[in-house]
Amino acid sequence: GLQASADRFDQLAGCGVDDDFGRGASPADRARGDRANRPNPCLGAVRSAPFHAVRVVPADQGTKGGLLTDEHGSVLRVDGPMPGLWAIGSAAASVTGAADPAPGVGLAEAMVAGRAVASALAAVS
Repeated sequence: GLQASADRFDQLAGCGVDDDFGRGASPADRARGDRANRPNPCLGAVRSAPFHAVRVVPADQGTKGGLLTDEHGSVLRVDGPMPGLWAIGSAAASVTGAADPAPGVGLAEAMVAGRAVASALAAVS
């Protein structure tokens, strides 16, 4: 039950190794943890009240709409690219569809699409 789960978590926090879920196993995890929790910043013992709970459900980080583009960033209409109109970033539809699955995806898309559009514009100029 709940008490057994709390006891188990305290045991893991005390030794600093999360054998159940691997929390704090990587340097990236530890960088985001609470440095006050030792030896593993991702594991803080559950010792005293007050306690708080929050319902957590899987979800996307956000949604992403926008204009459809080709591989050069040209905005598409039904019959093909629209001459002289390009879109990147939040103005363009995402390669991931309607979801924004993780931090940085939109930024990475904007960087790649920005380079593609810049190359296309340089070729037109």
